Amino acid sequence: MRRRGAFSITAALLTIGLVAAAGLVVWFVMSATRSVTSSPMLVVVGTPTYDSGSGKLYFTLKNVGTAAVGPGNITVVGASSTSCTASGQLLQCTATFTTQPPSQIIVRTPSGEIALAYTKV
Repeated sequence: MRRRGAFSITAALLTIGLVAAAGLVVWFVMSATRSVTSSPMLVVVGTPTYDSGSGKLYFTLKNVGTAAVGPGNITVVGASSTSCTASGQLLQCTATFTTQPPSQIIVRTPSGEIALAYTKV
């Protein structure tokens, strides 16, 4: 008689533990998915252009993610200044360089870094 009672309690505790563990796994997957899908995702539109006369690099980014990106959140590595204006999902950006920039530019965004190759005008 005692063994049946111990078996029932053990089975009940195992069942509760498995349900709790399954709940934690579901919560983890849901939160990880939510954090990934509610982030900005920027892609380059067109070909970036560098004007050697003015030292300015012109490029356009498009946000294909689900979170908004402010124009002030974009920086270009090595540029003395970066400015962007928003127009819907597009960000029109201008970066000013005091010296000739490298052949590949790094743009820092809230969603990571983008490497740009440009054409010189």
